[in-house]
Amino acid sequence: MPEFLLIVESAARRFFEEIATRDEQVRLSRIMQEILTDPQIDRRTKFPFPVTDGAMYADGEFWIVYSTIEPGTVSILNIGFEEEPPSVGDA
Repeated sequence: MPEFLLIVESAARRFFEEIATRDEQVRLSRIMQEILTDPQIDRRTKFPFPVTDGAMYADGEFWIVYSTIEPGTVSILNIGFEEEPPSVGDA
């Protein structure tokens, strides 16, 4: 079974821990696990984003900006609500 590593950078961690409700945290955890196991751009929920090897997940409620560092390793750069403009935060 392949090993996976999810790195949650400070801006994303701050949103997850300080802003998201418990139910939102559960949902975001599932989304991050999905991104980790399949980070490929599909143009349905995962789109290109202008950072090195960057992509953005968007589902109408949240966006998550992430970067694939190497196969099996994904860095979550920032998380926000859909009505906020996506950014890489302070990563």
